[in-house]
Amino acid sequence: MDLIRTFFELLTPRERRNLYLLFCAVLVMAGLEGVSVGSILPFLQVAADPASVHENAYLHWAYDTFGFADTNAFLIALGVAAFTALVLSNA
Repeated sequence: MDLIRTFFELLTPRERRNLYLLFCAVLVMAGLEGVSVGSILPFLQVAADPASVHENAYLHWAYDTFGFADTNAFLIALGVAAFTALVLSNA
């Protein structure tokens, strides 16, 4: 802890503020990366077994809430959502 305290004492107030902003940005990026990786799993689950839409409570909720009538359309929407999450997390 003394090393970290000494490091912060060497920084100017502006540099400390920028460092805190950098830490916040890193945390946000880590969260977005987790969301993007997590968005791939439901897509793969529905791609492997389309009937799982009606077995998984979360997928079934999304299927009903957004008014899908066909599992293929839902699969395409999940694919677009997963792709968008991946692109946004890497931006």
